[in-house]
Amino acid sequence: MKTFIIAVGDELLSGRTLDYNSYWISKRLTGLGFEVSGISVVPDSLKEIEEIVLRYLEKEAQLIVITGGLGPTPGDITLEALSKALRRRMSVEPRALEMVKDKYRQLFEAGHVSNPDITEDRKKMAILPADSVPIFNAVGVAPGVFLTQGSTRILVLPGVPSEMMYILEMAIPLISEKIGGVIRIAELVVDVGDESALAPIFREVMQKFPQVSVKSYPAGFGDQVRMRIIASTKTNSVKDGDYILSKALELVKSLIKNSI
Repeated sequence: MKTFIIAVGDELLSGRTLDYNSYWISKRLTGLGFEVSGISVVPDSLKEIEEIVLRYLEKEAQLIVITGGLGPTPGDITLEALSKALRRRMSVEPRALEMVKDKYRQLFEAGHVSNPDITEDRKKMAILPADSVPIFNAVGVAPGVFLTQGSTRILVLPGVPSEMMYILEMAIPLISEKIGGVIRIAELVVDVGDESALAPIFREVMQKFPQVSVKSYPAGFGDQVRMRIIASTKTNSVKDGDYILSKALELVKSLIKNSI
């Protein structure tokens, strides 16, 4: 699948922030059989974002992945620029709004924000281009966004690397339909706060199940951090994929119980 990646952010162009996201996305997608044909870094500019999206559409991209610019501030304009490029109206997406409300309710209950109210700035993260599918962000607040334009799939991810990685994993079934085989994903949440303690466990699991990828993503805030473990595999059938993932996660749970 012919794929292009767009990283949005003034901080990437100034050198203040390393563009880790493009590296991760290209490595992950290449491993799944995608053909990454180009990577662009653009500033927080409506015109620049719109122009690069249109350029990749003209190149007959089958998948465009955009990262950055989904937050609540005035400088977060990625979805507005994408809407202009696709000539789609923007509006509050009900599912996305519920996701944002739920996250601020959790943050308030944990004492990380002073109130759970959905202000106009917070609501901004639920204003999506028409016909978009929001993807729940368990690590942060702003949902990911998936939509199609003709035969092109477009996936928009947050710029925070941990959020980007989590939503990318969640979106793999949406973007991988045409690359051959079946991508299956299974998830497990464990009460482990030290991610490094999981490294030897994952190595052992992937040695026994070489067709399975196992990754961890911190979820929660402060001393409430837990680990969300995501296992994925590419097989010829849903049944085979689900079976191998169930066995792999059973081994993960057993090793955690015996060693942590």
